[in-house]
Amino acid sequence: MGGYNALEKVQLAIITLMLVAILFASIYFKPDWWAVLSGTFTPRIPDYGPWIFEKYPEVATRPPWVEVTVYIEAIGGGPYDYIGYIGMLREKNWGLLGLPNLAQLQQRIYELEEKGERIPLSEEEEDVRIALAWTKAPAIDSVVSFASVIIFASGFMIGGARLLHSEQLVPSGLKLLEYQAQFLTRIHRWLLPLYDMGVFLAIAGTVYGGYEVYTRTAFECLRAVFPGLRKITVKQVRPWVCLYVGVVGMFLMWMTRLLPKVKLIDLPTPAGIIGGVMTCGLWCLAMIWTDRKYLPKPYQMRGWLVFLNVIAGIGMTGMGLKAWWDYGVDDLHGGWTGYIFLAGIVVLSMVTTAIISSYYRRKGTTTAS
Repeated sequence: MGGYNALEKVQLAIITLMLVAILFASIYFKPDWWAVLSGTFTPRIPDYGPWIFEKYPEVATRPPWVEVTVYIEAIGGGPYDYIGYIGMLREKNWGLLGLPNLAQLQQRIYELEEKGERIPLSEEEEDVRIALAWTKAPAIDSVVSFASVIIFASGFMIGGARLLHSEQLVPSGLKLLEYQAQFLTRIHRWLLPLYDMGVFLAIAGTVYGGYEVYTRTAFECLRAVFPGLRKITVKQVRPWVCLYVGVVGMFLMWMTRLLPKVKLIDLPTPAGIIGGVMTCGLWCLAMIWTDRKYLPKPYQMRGWLVFLNVIAGIGMTGMGLKAWWDYGVDDLHGGWTGYIFLAGIVVLSMVTTAIISSYYRRKGTTTAS
């Protein structure tokens, strides 16, 4: 993590400068602010213009719902990122996570979970106040992070609407990041190095940070699903995750060479629809259930936060299902075929998880006896 901390600081400085530049560019190009506001709060998905079919036929073959859904995942991430973030929060030692008897407390919580009982937290007013105060740090971190993402995404969408759309340019193929440089170079050509450095650090940080985040994603999932693996450490998980990410990642990249019909954009599309957007909606709904089932009332989410989770949960789950229906419907892997395939994967995953979990439970019982 030491190398990543240094990279993170440099990345933060460059990205902050780029964020300011994008904000300035958004104002500089004088967009239709009423259209920006109305599009933000009443989103709509327009049809492709005629020039898309003429100049970019490969783009036109992808349903608009699929494109928008994949963009949302690329911008906001998915549950796998948030689970990894939880793992990193664990290492901050905030609140109960900083107690010396944390292992015993976790074991107690696991036992309560298996019995379906709530966590016996103090409901005294002062204790509740102190406990909820610890939620401010991750709340501020999350709000600032997502606000930055929204500003970046909005700036690039405004630039795309004002410049790329008018010039009939679509980032595609090997030119995924080239055209967007105009958002800054139209102001001054000396801003090109800032754009290049910002893009490089964003990609480098994502690639390097992905190993750290997904190591913790795997760590948190293994500990939660398989009781027999609750004593493993992050160091034990990291080599296997790095091996998996490296080998499988390289295989997927080369698959576009081995199978010419498979396009590069086809690789992240299913993961973006299912793993990014649809399961993110399910994550929101699961948070409500978890909150109500395991936490005493004083610690539960307020009504407005539950309402927002319900809206986000239903909206993103519905968007994912709609995009999955549209994805590849002409190639016989969309529509009902896609839903049947998805249901089969879910059932297979549940059965596999149950078998592995049963094995580790029996192993733990044998060891204890």
